[in-house]
Amino acid sequence: MNKIFQTLVVVPCHSLEDFPTYYRDSDAENLLACWTAIWHPNLISATGKSPMWLRADAGEPETDDQIIVIPRVAKRIFTEASSPSIDSGNRLIDAGELTRAEIVEALLQQLPSLAAAEEIAVLDVAADFYALAYGYLQIQIMTRQLRYSSNLDEHAFELQLVAAAQAAVHGDSQTVSEKLTACFDLLLAEKNAYYPVQPDLIDLVLVAETTLGKSLSRQVTSDHRLNVLLTGSLARKLAETQAPTLAMMRERVADGSIFIAGGLENELPDALISSETIVRQLQLGKQAFQDLLSCQPEVYVRRRFGLTTSTPGLLNRAGFSGAIHASLDDGQFPESPNTIMRWTGNDGASLLAIGIPPLDAGDAGAMLRLGLRIGEQIDSSHTATVVFAHWPGRGCETFFDLLRISKFAPLLGEFTGLNDYFQVAYDPGFSEDFTADQYRDPFLHQFITTQAANPISRFIDYWQAHYRLVACTAMLAQSGGHSSSSLASTQVANEDSLIEDRKSLWRQVNELSGRLDSIVDEVETQIWRTLLDAIAELEKTVSAKVAVSLASSPMAVAGQRSDRLYLLNPTNHKQRIKCSFPGKQSPPLKDSGPILYVDSGGTQTDWVIEVAGMGFAALKLPSSHQKRSDPFRRDPAVLQDHLLRNEFFELLIDQQTGGIRSLQLYGGRNNLLSQQLAARLTGRDPTDMVPAEASGTGGSNEKLKGGTKLSKARYTTMVADDIKVRTESRIHGSITSKGRLIDGEKTVARFTQTVSLSRGVPIAEIEITIEPLLEMPHSINDYFCNRLAWKDESAQVFSNDLENQQAVISDWFLGTHYININQNEHAVTVLTNGLPFHRRASRRMIDSVLIAGNEQRRKFRLGLGVDVRYPLMTAAQWMSPQVLISADEPEANPLSKTGGNQGWFFHFDCRNVMATAWMPIYDEQQPSNEVGVQIRMRETVGRAGKLTLRCPVPIAKAERTSLSGEFIQTVPIDESKAEYAIIDFEAWEYFQIAIRW
Repeated sequence: MNKIFQTLVVVPCHSLEDFPTYYRDSDAENLLACWTAIWHPNLISATGKSPMWLRADAGEPETDDQIIVIPRVAKRIFTEASSPSIDSGNRLIDAGELTRAEIVEALLQQLPSLAAAEEIAVLDVAADFYALAYGYLQIQIMTRQLRYSSNLDEHAFELQLVAAAQAAVHGDSQTVSEKLTACFDLLLAEKNAYYPVQPDLIDLVLVAETTLGKSLSRQVTSDHRLNVLLTGSLARKLAETQAPTLAMMRERVADGSIFIAGGLENELPDALISSETIVRQLQLGKQAFQDLLSCQPEVYVRRRFGLTTSTPGLLNRAGFSGAIHASLDDGQFPESPNTIMRWTGNDGASLLAIGIPPLDAGDAGAMLRLGLRIGEQIDSSHTATVVFAHWPGRGCETFFDLLRISKFAPLLGEFTGLNDYFQVAYDPGFSEDFTADQYRDPFLHQFITTQAANPISRFIDYWQAHYRLVACTAMLAQSGGHSSSSLASTQVANEDSLIEDRKSLWRQVNELSGRLDSIVDEVETQIWRTLLDAIAELEKTVSAKVAVSLASSPMAVAGQRSDRLYLLNPTNHKQRIKCSFPGKQSPPLKDSGPILYVDSGGTQTDWVIEVAGMGFAALKLPSSHQKRSDPFRRDPAVLQDHLLRNEFFELLIDQQTGGIRSLQLYGGRNNLLSQQLAARLTGRDPTDMVPAEASGTGGSNEKLKGGTKLSKARYTTMVADDIKVRTESRIHGSITSKGRLIDGEKTVARFTQTVSLSRGVPIAEIEITIEPLLEMPHSINDYFCNRLAWKDESAQVFSNDLENQQAVISDWFLGTHYININQNEHAVTVLTNGLPFHRRASRRMIDSVLIAGNEQRRKFRLGLGVDVRYPLMTAAQWMSPQVLISADEPEANPLSKTGGNQGWFFHFDCRNVMATAWMPIYDEQQPSNEVGVQIRMRETVGRAGKLTLRCPVPIAKAERTSLSGEFIQTVPIDESKAEYAIIDFEAWEYFQIAIRW
């Protein structure tokens, strides 16, 4: 066999200036494999020359005895250009379907025979030559991206390369290392001529439960700086199943060669849950890392989508120094034009963040464009950072080539840890804030495509459970603050027992809150039911203990009528509550205080009561024999024909559809809102459906036939078969509609809808039951929904983003609490009651998804209010439970000293501030003594101000703290009134106050 003169790879470009970096996936992988394979030391040693590249359209070179490797992307062009000389002496290797190892095997078969020892000697160092080939290519691409011409000493480079290859063939590893290092140094000198600063490379290893075995163990022993994205729950499982791996990780964390990123206990769908759950996940995660790895993550990273406009503020207050502003899951998020940015939340709090998304280390296309990407970053911001994300031990061949390059020289950058990176990161000095609309979550699409059960009702259950637990903490805070003085002054004999019971109740609340967080992604209905039942039992116990501490008297036996009823408000602003009691009661006395309306109808008495925030209404039931004049003799009835009305607005029920035909204010006849139920169907014709029993599934449901006819998306028609008008009392009425949802001539569902309205309460209640008769396809575009329509196309629509407000611009949006439709001078607020997913079908219509995918819930509850000034607070009160305590009224009752009929325990003078959590403070010397309370609060309408918080007892000390309890600053206390704390807050701010009695 003749001596080989040259090895060439065919590339579809005219020069390195237009080297094709646009290829993706297998095409990019094959091109890189061909480029690097010809740098095998045996080939270089045999030719005595550096490998070269050949233009695909130049045709086959006239010189014989060359090996030409043809990648897939160049085959067609090269074949057409070289067809006249196809019979030349060159050796052509069609590498279009070959891996790098297979290409190398084919290349070595073209060489003159070599001794077996020589072939074996090069095996360990061949990968270093491939790494050099990759580095050479990327430096040439980067040089041209930055508009420089190459100044590489090609002759010196070739001499060192050939010497290294010859040493490899002869097994001289020391010489190989020296010569390859010289080659890398020459390339580094070329790069340093125009950019002497080293780019930062960050190796981010993702961990899942399925990767806790050998792959992670091998990854932890790698010899470069790693960043491991870990959650607290995975760290605990690692401790249980792979203790040696955890021990090795702990050692490398201690010596600074492994950095832990993340910080969460579990990655939950943050956009759909409360800030309190997110804070608990951060606190639990930090505790797990401290216990298991003796460290706390300083950089926030998450794999699952969960970025919101509130995230920077939460991280800032939780003590994080940096973040990666990206999600490695589905969904969309805004990208910053800057490598490093100051990510600012809607509350003004900020932290440094890497503004570009990580590269997939397994993506050959991304590795092909690496030099171009680095060059673009240098060109725009004069710094370069690249984050590589991958599973343990995973990555494409050229990613491992990059790791080998880093052992010789920081040619394309230096691998660093995230903690070290943010300690020296350049602060751009200006903030980048994004709107909620720029974050597009993938949750509904994921739930439906994976056929997850209850994609909607799990969040309805979550929010109900959340506010019931918040109510429990509020009641404990109410009784705790009051008992600090009043209860102590009554010398209750079992005070020690009450204190221990209270501490136990706080523990139970925390335990149930943890259980709630852990099952957010749970699909089993029974698991949710068990938790809700446990919360119900806790509510009974808490209310019983609260009654004991308030009245210093045993509770009345359940079911018996006692002299006194306490209606507690667990939210921090006043609330009008409609409640009912069995039996008929006559109207109240004129000095009844908190009672706005009361009237009997049928077998029950309806009451409308206004209760102060964090307060109570002490209600003494009137005797039935007392005579009073009718307080409603001049007021119109709350229900007339198909019209419901109170002093705020009126609702007209459509007799044809059974939906709400109009919602109007008095003094104007403009319809603010209409409502119907519907099914949205796509891609099929109603004649293309058959009964389910015809397909053998049984039952009366219908399903789709194969070969459906494509048609435009359409909505069903709502038809009422029966409408019943019911006047329950003079202050409460309801209208129930029963009917069908019809698609063409087919009934796809049956419905029952009840609309209720009470005098004195500015919210109408809608209870919906839908029974589908159609098996819906698993598509995000097919669902049963509650449809809202309004007249004004210029109306602005807002919904909640966590506890903040967002403008609705895109089609799909989240709104777990409310949707606000602002029309000229008036706004209609839809209280969604935890219903998460909504779609703006047009400028004047919104669909609230009720049933989609594998949703099993059939009953839903919504609210409609007009000109609600504080929608988030109203929505929280709508989802909070009614707390009614029955107790005797002895003379020692401390409530009797506060005014008897009504009062409060904590008073907030700003309605735009909502208390989101109440927590006890215990004495450091005597841990059983409760000496104060911590309150987390959120500003809810985007208006900064000053809050005066009045407590039930004098304040000894008040402090603003971080979310983890560290002191930030002292909160001033009113000099003349020691019960008053004065707190400044910013728009949308989420803050924590610690108060000691």
